[in-house]
Amino acid sequence: ANPPYMGNKGINPRLGVFLKDNYEEVKMDLFSAFVVRCSTLGVSNANIGIMSPNVWMYISSYEKLRHYILKQKTLTTLVELPLTGFRGATVQICSYTFINHHYPDLKGGFIRLVDFKGADEEMALYTKEAIKNKDCGYFHKSSSIDFEKIPGMPFAYWISDAFRAIFEKSAVLSEFGDIGKGLDTGNNERFLRQWFEVSNKKNKWFPCQKGGSFRKWYGNNDFLINWENNGKELRTFAGSNLRNAHNYFKSGLSWTRVSSNVTAFRHFPEGHIFESTGPCIFPNKINLFSLSSFLNSIVTLKLLKVLAPTVDFQSGHISALP
Repeated sequence: ANPPYMGNKGINPRLGVFLKDNYEEVKMDLFSAFVVRCSTLGVSNANIGIMSPNVWMYISSYEKLRHYILKQKTLTTLVELPLTGFRGATVQICSYTFINHHYPDLKGGFIRLVDFKGADEEMALYTKEAIKNKDCGYFHKSSSIDFEKIPGMPFAYWISDAFRAIFEKSAVLSEFGDIGKGLDTGNNERFLRQWFEVSNKKNKWFPCQKGGSFRKWYGNNDFLINWENNGKELRTFAGSNLRNAHNYFKSGLSWTRVSSNVTAFRHFPEGHIFESTGPCIFPNKINLFSLSSFLNSIVTLKLLKVLAPTVDFQSGHISALP
C-alpha cells in the first residue's frame, strides 16, 4: 500500500474528528492511520507492505506508531531512500514490510540508501546489490528489542551494539538540567525587534534567544522582545504563550531548532528571554561550559544522528542525549 500522505494542516474537520475518534494515537498524519488500518485488515501472520514518508521512524510525534509496530508486529524488511530516491516525490520515502504478529527476537533486514544519489532505477540496483551481498556496508540487521534500548525508540537500525549500549547504560541529559522551548509571542511583528531597530534609552526591550544561523559557542544575539512592565502587554495578548517562564533571565545554552545536518550550541549570559525557535538548556547538576563542550563535540553529533536524523532538533531529542 502507498497510502495518502496528509498532515493535520491538510485534514478537513470531518476527517479530523474521524481520526480522533478511531485512530487517536496515530492521528498526526493520514498515512499513519492507514498503517494501523492495513494491519487490522490482515489476518494473523500476514505480511503487510507499506510505502510512506520516513518521518515516522524518528520524530517524537510518531512514537506511538513505532511502539505499535515494535510491540505488536514484527518489522521484517525496510529500505530507506534519499530525498531524490523516488522520482516525482517531494518527501523522503521508506518502504517496509511487517508480519502481523509479534516475534521480538526476529531480526529484520534494513537497507540504508540515504547517502546515495539517483532515483528509481539506481535505487533498485543498490537494493538488489544489498540483498545479494550482505557485506556491502549498507545492509543491517536489527530486532525490536534493539530499538527499545534507545529513548523514543527511533529506528536507528544502522548503529553497532556498542553504540547502542551507550544509550542503554547512560543517564539522560534531562536529569542534569531543565530543557525546553520558550515563548510564542503570537505576533512577532508586534513584539520582536532586532537590536539596531530600537533605542537603548528606554527600559522596554530585552534580549531574546531566537535560534538563527549556524554558530557555535556564542552569538546570534540579534533579537529583542518587548518586556516592558514585566511583560504586561505580552502577558495579556490573546495569542501569546509564555512557556517555561520560570527560566527567563537565567544564563544557559541555546541552539537553533531547525538546522542542516548538524546543530550548534551557544552560551548566553543572564538577562535573556527565549523563544520557541531557540530552545534552551539550564544545567543544574553539571558545569555549563563543560556541557557546552560536550554538546558541540563530534560525540554529540554522532548521538544526534540517531536521536534526530531529520533537520528538526527538538528539546525532546536533546533531553534524551546520554
